[in-house]
Amino acid sequence: MAKLIVGIDFGTSTTVVRYKNTGTNDILPVRDKNGQNTYIPSAIFRIQGQQQSLYGHEALNAKDSGMEGELITNFKMGLLDREDVKEQKKQYIQEFLRFVYQCFENETQGMAYDSLDVYVSYPAKWSSDFVDFMKDAVKKAGFIGNIYGINEPKAATYNMLHRHLSHLQKSKMLTQGKPMHVFMLDMGAGTTDIVIIRLQS
Repeated sequence: MAKLIVGIDFGTSTTVVRYKNTGTNDILPVRDKNGQNTYIPSAIFRIQGQQQSLYGHEALNAKDSGMEGELITNFKMGLLDREDVKEQKKQYIQEFLRFVYQCFENETQGMAYDSLDVYVSYPAKWSSDFVDFMKDAVKKAGFIGNIYGINEPKAATYNMLHRHLSHLQKSKMLTQGKPMHVFMLDMGAGTTDIVIIRLQS
């Protein structure tokens, strides 16, 4: 059996999850509970008067439809908030990641693999304590395997190289002995990262 590699881009407004079996070159999406959208809004909706919550697109749709309750968003950056509210934001993060794991389970049901590597992104400015919390939250959500943290600028750089390096080489923009500099802007809802990398063939 093969290893499954999972990447979780846990964003302030949107979360994207992809996975890949090491035996293939296919990178597959984890869809929201509706089975259609390949991204998951980072949102929780508490239904008023019920012991029930909705997540992702269902949470946004509940708010838009006028359902009575509370829409909870922007909880990721709550780790940088005041101490008296930080613990509540941590609970939201943990709860939302459990939903993400449920979506992952739905996508991979029946798939055979003997090990799991999970990479979760985090803002470059986060402390090591926050990074450790995120890795632990991913594990508690249900992802059993090797859990790694990767800062968002590095994750964006790896993605750019994976997608575009062969194109740069084929287009002759990157040639032997002529290094090029790439300016990359990753503008998120909570943080913006700028990366400048030097490529040399």
